[in-house]
Amino acid sequence: MHPALESAPWARSVLVLGGGDGLALREVLKYPNVESVTLVDLDAEMTRLFSTSAPLTALNHGSLADPRVTVINQDAAQWIEHSEQMFDAAIVDFPDPSSFALGKLYSVPFYRLLARRVAVNGYVVVQSTALFRAAGLLVDRRHPGGSRLRT
Repeated sequence: MHPALESAPWARSVLVLGGGDGLALREVLKYPNVESVTLVDLDAEMTRLFSTSAPLTALNHGSLADPRVTVINQDAAQWIEHSEQMFDAAIVDFPDPSSFALGKLYSVPFYRLLARRVAVNGYVVVQSTALFRAAGLLVDRRHPGGSRLRT
């Protein structure tokens, strides 16, 4: 995430998918150019817990309560399909795909939808555990077939 945000000092709006613990959000909010962050996480109890428990808010530096942050508790795939918002960067912080339901979040159709929500030459960063390598993707709309994600 940091290399992408360092490479995009023009980035004003950031999308975080997953990451209901607020830890990725904590890192995004370190960039003074970031004016707004939308966090979409399915688990409302997770975002509530990490917004209200003193030890957990200390860990995420109160990121979920930052005035620049909008928290949406919804399925990320459904939200991305219906959203019309555009973002300069997107951070994907999902659990590893250990079930069919999670697998859809690692699919080509999902990333095609996500690419439509990211500005030209914006970044999509995928974070995961050691089982899956983190990848930085650049949205390139100059490709003849429309949006294309480049690693």
